[in-house]
Formats: sequence, C-alpha cells, structure tokens
Amino acid sequence: MNQVLRILLVVVLAVVVQSTLLSRFRVAGVEIELVLLVAVLSALRAGPELGAIVGFVGGLLYDTLLETPLGIAALSFCLTAYAIGSLRETFGEGDTRLLIMVGATGTATGVAVFAALGEILGQSTMSDHPVGMIALIAGLCGGALAPLIDPVVRWMVAPTWLATRPVSAPSG
Repeated sequence: MNQVLRILLVVVLAVVVQSTLLSRFRVAGVEIELVLLVAVLSALRAGPELGAIVGFVGGLLYDTLLETPLGIAALSFCLTAYAIGSLRETFGEGDTRLLIMVGATGTATGVAVFAALGEILGQSTMSDHPVGMIALIAGLCGGALAPLIDPVVRWMVAPTWLATRPVSAPSG
C-alpha cells in the first residue's frame, strides 16, 4: 500500500507541476513533458507494467487538467512507457549517460506518439512547429531533466520496507 501512495503522490505532483509551472515555461515554444518523463523513468526502473500504469494514470490526469482530448495522453504515455520498460533488460541499470539517452528517447517518442494519435483522431494537438522539431526539443529537455527526476522515481517505485526486510527464521 505504501508504494501505491508514493506512486499517486509523485504522479499527482508531476501533473500539478506540469499544469502550473511548466505550462508557462517553454523551450523554443515547446512545453517540458514532466509527466511523460516520470512514466518513462518508471518503466526503466520498475518494468513495463508499472511504467504503463504510471503512464496511463498520469496521462489521464494530464488530459483532464490540461484539456487535451481525453485519452490521447493516457494512451500515448502508456504505450511509450511500456515500450521503454520492455527494453529494460537491454539497458540494464546503466549510468547517467544511459539515463539521459532513455529520458530523451522516451520523451521524444511519447510526444511523437501523442501527435500521431491526435492526427488519427482528427485533433490538432500540436502547435505550428513540425512534429519532428517538437519531439526533438521535448526529448532534449527530457534527457536534461532525467538525472534530476530519477531519484524521485526510484523512491516512488521502491518496494516497501516490509517487502525488503529480511525474514528471520523462528528461533527455538
């Protein structure tokens, strides 16, 4: 239960920061995608299933608060996190360079999937910039933030204290 509360706390906090602070701060006209980055890093650290759940819940909150078409962010974040998590065995734990690469690639991929789903559903989800440029800038921002967000994600997905405590044999 403790882990579920940590996940909810971090996801809600990421959505609030995304919708208040980061929606006003843009890099070359592109919003920093914190919620997507949290989902991608969750998948890297805990596997595809948990990453997909974090991506779906975060994306659904994102869709609701930021008034994007309902379900587009949820589906794109979920699919992207699952894909990154599926490659987790290939990545291993890695170092900071790997973390930056995964943060950048995952964020850029998620933004591209978001744009593609928007186009399929007939929604204009992006600005006047080409999707490739938006994905590149979002990916660079995601890669730059990944080492800063990773400790929070590690705390979020860590097993509870009781689950990691060694079980002692009964004496006697």
